[in-house]
Amino acid sequence: MMRATIDEQLRAMIVTFTHKNIFAKREEIGQAIEVRLREKLSTFGFTLDSIQVRDVKLENTVMSAMNKIIETEKFKEAAFNEAEAKKIMQVKEAEAEKESKILL
Repeated sequence: MMRATIDEQLRAMIVTFTHKNIFAKREEIGQAIEVRLREKLSTFGFTLDSIQVRDVKLENTVMSAMNKIIETEKFKEAAFNEAEAKKIMQVKEAEAEKESKILL
């Protein structure tokens, strides 16, 4: 019963965070879960001292989806950087052409 209650509260809390924040905000997640569990467990006569969120493990399907999102974001950033580089090159070429016409 205790494990199921903890898992239930953990799942309810995790869904409120983005995939990027789950690992970075473990302490915040732990504090929020602690508040919720303290209330829930007190109804059964238990007292909760503290809680620590360590070693966050997500299901393989979730990890796979997160990895695809990260990969897509990296490709998007690379494409943006490449487009910016091309734009800079075109501007420089246009400036050079303008300079050469002025010199002639």
